[in-house]
Amino acid sequence: MSIATDLVLVATDPTTHKLTLSSVDNDTIIGGAHLLELVAARRLAVEGTAKKVRVHVLDGSPYPEPEVEDALARMRDGKTRKASDAVSRLGKNGVQNAYRRLVGAGQVRDRKESILGFGLRRYDVVDIARREDLIARVRGTLLQGLPVDATSGPLIGLLQASDQLKLVTSREERKPAKAAAKAVSAGDWASAGVKDAIAETQTALAVAVFTPTIIATTSS
Repeated sequence: MSIATDLVLVATDPTTHKLTLSSVDNDTIIGGAHLLELVAARRLAVEGTAKKVRVHVLDGSPYPEPEVEDALARMRDGKTRKASDAVSRLGKNGVQNAYRRLVGAGQVRDRKESILGFGLRRYDVVDIARREDLIARVRGTLLQGLPVDATSGPLIGLLQASDQLKLVTSREERKPAKAAAKAVSAGDWASAGVKDAIAETQTALAVAVFTPTIIATTSS
């Protein structure tokens, strides 16, 4: 499974069966997950700072995770792209593709329901143990000082970068969790490649997600 499928599993509420990512563009966050995974795997590279962040392909060979391979395929034309364009391309149909993978793996079950004549798709979490384990690992690191690992580390970096720590913490826990997430991103738990991937993804997401939001807010 991938960072994106882990994120979507964590963000799927077992009670309401809804995705609880709180973003104007959830696919962009999934694009960030794919970017983080592909940079860590040395398939993509991120260069530059601020509004000059650019993303390009280092290794376009097939990727073993199908939802990540689908994202990488949209970057194989050899172009160097702005962060916003790269994250958007990587995240195209991202939530849908992540759910398709989770359904195929038996971790969630999809179903349709009708409300006021409108058809809606809902997802039942089947692999509750996997979801609870992911959340416990993240919370343990952020709030109890437990060691970070290869699964929780990238997920924490992504949650911080996309401002989604609220998925795993209460309002009262948010401030210490944010501080701990920053420490995790800067820590020595991972290889330089993974740490660089987290830092670069955070930079790219800041440009791709938050800059347009700030511009839209200040111009309205």
